[in-house]
Amino acid sequence: MYRRLAMLAFTLVVALGVVAGSSAAGRVGVNGDGTRGTATFSFSVVLKAGAVSGPFSFDNGLGTSYSGNATCGSVSGNIAIFGGTATDNSGRTTDAVFEVSDNPDGLIFGTGRPACDTTGFGDPTSLPITSGSIRITGRR
Repeated sequence: MYRRLAMLAFTLVVALGVVAGSSAAGRVGVNGDGTRGTATFSFSVVLKAGAVSGPFSFDNGLGTSYSGNATCGSVSGNIAIFGGTATDNSGRTTDAVFEVSDNPDGLIFGTGRPACDTTGFGDPTSLPITSGSIRITGRR
């Protein structure tokens, strides 16, 4: 009797651990590196448990570049939005935001848009990248 009870308790603890581990694993990665026309981009952003982090950079190919760390973001299907404070190559800071798509790979970049605002951005799938790739992993 005690052996069966102990075995049942052990099985329950293991099962609860697996369930808890899988729900805690809600990590989404958004990674990209490549070009769109003359512009180049790179980012490696992680969204996990409400926190967003990771570096990003964008060079418009016309003499202005931006780099920063993501502090906001969301993912819905094959579309990710992320952004944060960025510093341009002259040392000025601004809010920057990316809206990207994975399959087909597309990218829209904007500045002066706080809190990941992409109002009026359009659909990133309509602006495909020229080379490289964009990957969203662990989608919700």
